Amino acid sequence: MGKAYTTELEQEVDHLVNENRTLKRQFEESLLPFDEIKRFKSSFFAQLKKAAQDHLFVPAKHTLQRTLTAPF
Repeated sequence: MGKAYTTELEQEVDHLVNENRTLKRQFEESLLPFDEIKRFKSSFFAQLKKAAQDHLFVPAKHTLQRTLTAPF
């Protein structure tokens, strides 16, 4: 009885080890698209930030302004 029980437990452990290996591989494969998306988002937002900074940079204009103490 003890030997049969031990053998059954060893088979169950082997089965669980194999299932765990399969699940880990599937999980790693499922992460690949997320890494690509993360890289794309990072690159996209960096380009967007640079474009916004380039667009918002306006050289100072030399204009005349009336003061509040003008005599007219």
